[in-house]
Amino acid sequence: MSTSYDVRIWNIETLTGKRGTTYRVRRVVGKQDPFQRTFSTKRLAESFRSDLISAARKGEAFDIASGLPQSMMPRAASPDWLTFAMSYIDIKWPDFSPTTARAQLTAWSPSRWRW
Repeated sequence: MSTSYDVRIWNIETLTGKRGTTYRVRRVVGKQDPFQRTFSTKRLAESFRSDLISAARKGEAFDIASGLPQSMMPRAASPDWLTFAMSYIDIKWPDFSPTTARAQLTAWSPSRWRW
């Protein structure tokens, strides 16, 4: 993932069409083609633009592929509940005493689950 600090954020453009008025925020990161995002209301566009400007003023790096600052990039998906539970048992199992292991088996068994 390559980043750049060279970012230019343009003013909000008003687009009037058959389906109504929309508002577009455009930005250029590095020497790439402009990125754009369209909003249904001007307030949403202003909010997004102000977030971009704040990130640029804080000195955050912008991703060249998406045109977003690091703080607005989507985070990696966290593991689902079952994967987390299985990894927890794998880590803790060697340290369990026999009584604790039996209690954990009872607690984690599907017959005890109540939906």
